[in-house]
Amino acid sequence: MAHLWRRDADCWRSFPAADDPMILRSGGATGGVWLLLASPDAGLAVNGEPVRLGLAVLQDRDEILCADGERVYFACDDVPVPAPLASADPGLRCARCQRVVEAGDIVVRCPRAECGLVHHENETLQCWTYDTCAGCARSTALDAERWTPDAL
Repeated sequence: MAHLWRRDADCWRSFPAADDPMILRSGGATGGVWLLLASPDAGLAVNGEPVRLGLAVLQDRDEILCADGERVYFACDDVPVPAPLASADPGLRCARCQRVVEAGDIVVRCPRAECGLVHHENETLQCWTYDTCAGCARSTALDAERWTPDAL
């Protein structure tokens, strides 16, 4: 789940990106891109670049600078969670072992927005935790801490 980090007093707080009316996901729940929609007059910038055309594609850890000087960070690289696959397209294959993935199989979908590949993760097929993601080399530790802007 994508979220926005906002500074609240002395700490950063995370809020679901879907709750912000200026943030949209294009392409469905498991693919596509996250978009920032804003009037060109709103004075917003993403990573220092003004949002001139009213639309910006967001990526993990992007900084959104508001006209009032508030800094907000977009994050979509959550901790992966093994879960039963609700439904599967015919021919969907595990990114690591290339076996067919069926509805009900315990899998991990890479949480990196630009990847999203499916990997088996059960007692016999540990395709996710075997190494790094087969598609993007993201760390596959199931207990990894999620990124926060604290270090900035």
